[in-house]
Amino acid sequence: MLVLIECKYHKNPIKREVVQVLLDKLRATGAQKGIVFSTVKFQKGAIEFAQAHGIALVMVANGKTMYVTRSANQATASDDLPSYVCWLVRLTGSGDQKLHPLFDDYAPLVESLHL
Repeated sequence: MLVLIECKYHKNPIKREVVQVLLDKLRATGAQKGIVFSTVKFQKGAIEFAQAHGIALVMVANGKTMYVTRSANQATASDDLPSYVCWLVRLTGSGDQKLHPLFDDYAPLVESLHL
């Protein structure tokens, strides 16, 4: 299986055109899957296009983005956080953006690639 990966270090959110170019490369090379890693967010059009074509979008962020207070009694200690974390970027059925952390469980990434 051939997987093409593109890594983007942009100042602005990733546009649909970036994902379209990767799809063209997938077709030209005969690759089965594609993933775009970025240090910034993805525009909604890019996410919709990626989902429609089985391309995974992953945002690489500071590990502090993992810090979530679940209640007044529970919180993740900042010492336990990784330096970096990868977030799988998807849209919900209602069109809202949802991030899935990938630092321990890669099942959402595999699922997004339709493997």
